[in-house]
Amino acid sequence: RKSVEVLSYVRQKVEELPLVEIARSMTSSSPYHVVDNFMGKELSSEMRNESLTLLDNNKMDLDLKAGLCSGEYAMAIKGGVDQYAECPRSTEFVVSLTRHLTASINKVDKDEESVTSLGYELDESASMAGMRTFSRSARVSSLSLLTGKAVNELAENNENLDETPKREFQYVVDNESNEVDYRKITVMYYLTSESWDKECGGGVTILSGSDNDNDNEEKYVDAKNDRLLILNSESCLHQMEGWNGSVENGNGSMIITHLVQKISTSNVKTSV
Repeated sequence: RKSVEVLSYVRQKVEELPLVEIARSMTSSSPYHVVDNFMGKELSSEMRNESLTLLDNNKMDLDLKAGLCSGEYAMAIKGGVDQYAECPRSTEFVVSLTRHLTASINKVDKDEESVTSLGYELDESASMAGMRTFSRSARVSSLSLLTGKAVNELAENNENLDETPKREFQYVVDNESNEVDYRKITVMYYLTSESWDKECGGGVTILSGSDNDNDNEEKYVDAKNDRLLILNSESCLHQMEGWNGSVENGNGSMIITHLVQKISTSNVKTSV
């Protein structure tokens, strides 16, 4: 069956990752790791098509946190019969990634003396995942209503799509909150076109080092197709860049999977 093939393929790709290097980076002053060409064009294309179908079928909600004019839509990936029928490849990706990346990192953390201990064990059977999809046409239309500018004028180039305020640098986990958050490692997987570039947006700017360090260095990670970005949910200070697309690139998507700490209760926060 196709599902078994995909689950096995994701496991294979996870096992091919530089796992010691990834585990080490999670406790470094630059707590992130980038992997390109992770799943290959065929599977990434299938998953991207699923995201666009979900958007077209109104299965996603506008992400108000990103802004009324962001053109960004989101939904949780929870599995189940109905959702699996709508996005089988994406669901299989999350299930297999959760199972095998957590198991691999746990094993490395226990076996490799050269790796600084993470200080926790990841749950190999649970995660929090969601899909985000950008629609340039929705962004342009909403900006047209807000500014009174013509749709054609706004759509001509990205210089006209500058109405959304710059987003703040933040951690995935709110370290100032009193609420317990079990998210430990966040995995972002990009599903964009082959011609998607920095000007199209959707990437992440990462600030290496402590947020109190004047010598911090900004590193921009493009929303490149088939790219995997793995970061420490608690210590990676980053800025999610807005999506713009282009005349040729009207949509872009990503799957975000939060790997969580293994605990004795199932009361884990569910926000993505």
